[in-house]
Amino acid sequence: KTLLHFLKGFVLFMTQDGAPSIKIIAQWHQYHGVLKAVERALDAYLHKKDGKGGVIWFTQGSGKSLLSIFYVIAIRERPEFENPTFVIVTDRNDLDGQLYGTFSAAEKSIRATPVQAENRQDLRDKLSSVKAGGIFFTTINKFAPDKGRNEVEVLCDRSNVIVITDEAHRTQYGFKAKLDRTTGKT
Repeated sequence: KTLLHFLKGFVLFMTQDGAPSIKIIAQWHQYHGVLKAVERALDAYLHKKDGKGGVIWFTQGSGKSLLSIFYVIAIRERPEFENPTFVIVTDRNDLDGQLYGTFSAAEKSIRATPVQAENRQDLRDKLSSVKAGGIFFTTINKFAPDKGRNEVEVLCDRSNVIVITDEAHRTQYGFKAKLDRTTGKT
């Protein structure tokens, strides 16, 4: 049962620039991490807690990009999520491009064509143009409130949108900001 599950959702076929496909299989920590993350996301979704599915903490070079792809594949297989839309958020353009390139190379395995959002309105338009499915990439700076405002407009109010962040915490408050632990403000 485990072997069949592994072969179904933890083997990727990636193609870049017309080169022959390469086969990539998940490492044990990716496999078990994804299983736990799907379990947490399912619990958050079905029991309407706070909508937060949890955190996976991996070190640099451990295969977070591939883990994200395995996670997307695993979540899409669950009928409870009703063919969710994924929004992948990073903290800088080069990481956004790297992840987008990795997902694009795995298009056949993820059965979707990833799309990068140009700006906040473009992301809002892309999210409103689909009722289900889709994988969208954006950077955290698109979520900063407009000057003079404290809140950002809701981008999408569907319940089957799953947000995956990679390093999006690092520059969210700027490089020199300090957090006041008493008030929670920067």
